[in-house]
Amino acid sequence: MGSQESSSMQSQSTQCGWQLRYAALSDVGMRRQNNQDAMNVIVAADEDYWEQRGHLFMVCDGMGAHAAGELASKMAADGIPHTYNKDEMAEPAVALRKAILDANRQIYQKGRADPEFQGMGTTCSAMVLLPEGAMIGHVGDSRVYRWRGQRLEQLTFDHSLAWEVRAASEAGDQQLDLNLPKNIITRSLGPSPQVKVDLEGPLPVEEGDKYLLCSDGLTGPLSDVVVGNVMACLPPEEAVRALVDMANLRGGPDNITVVVVEVGERVEQPVEDPAQARRLKSRLLWVLAVLAVLVAIVTWVMKNPVPSMLAAVGAIVAAVLAIVVKFGRDEEHEVVPPRPLGQAPYASFDGSPQSETAELLAEVLGQLRQVADDAPGILDEEVGERLRARLENAPDAAVSGDAIREDALLVSAVVAEFRKAKSVRRSRSDSAFDVL
Repeated sequence: MGSQESSSMQSQSTQCGWQLRYAALSDVGMRRQNNQDAMNVIVAADEDYWEQRGHLFMVCDGMGAHAAGELASKMAADGIPHTYNKDEMAEPAVALRKAILDANRQIYQKGRADPEFQGMGTTCSAMVLLPEGAMIGHVGDSRVYRWRGQRLEQLTFDHSLAWEVRAASEAGDQQLDLNLPKNIITRSLGPSPQVKVDLEGPLPVEEGDKYLLCSDGLTGPLSDVVVGNVMACLPPEEAVRALVDMANLRGGPDNITVVVVEVGERVEQPVEDPAQARRLKSRLLWVLAVLAVLVAIVTWVMKNPVPSMLAAVGAIVAAVLAIVVKFGRDEEHEVVPPRPLGQAPYASFDGSPQSETAELLAEVLGQLRQVADDAPGILDEEVGERLRARLENAPDAAVSGDAIREDALLVSAVVAEFRKAKSVRRSRSDSAFDVL
């Protein structure tokens, strides 16, 4: 299992715009020595910042020999939010695209300047939650998903050979990519001086939505159905932990990075009472009208007819406006959201609890029990009893949200015990986890 030192977790909530709960976890996986994934979360500190730039979440998956991929993903994860937030005058979609293009230019130049980093690159999937919806900027085969109303939707297009071939076929036959390598990507930041950035959205955001951003270290070992079921059944912090654990237990061949965002209620800001505002404006206009009348009288007495006439006209205008404002009706302006960019969603799945997920969890728990039996005392007594009771009292996989949630939490509890045990702090090549 990826050691504690190889993982990094972020978990927090915010109440700017929406009540959000989010968590992010990156893990080196079972077979890699270095973590070439990178992630970043930039949450608006106040309402004004959120209205202008929103909340930003992103995942990058680096590629390149030695430390090249690690550097490329870090440059993108650090540089894109900085450039995006600095360009305050541009619309969010324009600013996001420019930020991603700027990161591509910097990574490309770094690769050209140093032979050790030549050809390095990274994927990039960035999502910004704005008042008008979710905006996504995307290059590569990392993914952004949305779970809503028992449906899981993939909001990004994989820039991979398999997806490109399937999209190019007239029939769109999904069977065409069965024999194609899954890990060949057709687009990334860094290898070329120019790159095409996919923009999706803004897509409407609803209370109850869950969003997941991930590298292919998650979607390689786990199917879309399993990812969606676990994300739907657990809060963000527990979901990212369970998903990373399950991917590692299915082989963990690559670095794994997962970000889950759960949308709660919209946080409404105090709104000024329109009637009270009209009364205040009307009173101010009456004051101006009275002052204008006084000026007209004084200037007339002083035999200055032109200023007197101008003041009189001003008094009449102010009085008319005061009456209009006081008895006028508030206009209701319908906010028309901009037409979304892109063609999301690119894939859609039944997000309700599936037997595939339940059976996988039951299989994993059975394998964990075997490993625990081979290393007596490795599990905490309470966790060990939970595992034993689960497998002996309910050996069949139950297909329900509650059952999936309990099994996923149990998987993480057992893995946490393994992670702490000295008997599994050996090299991954001879770890007991290899049987999984």
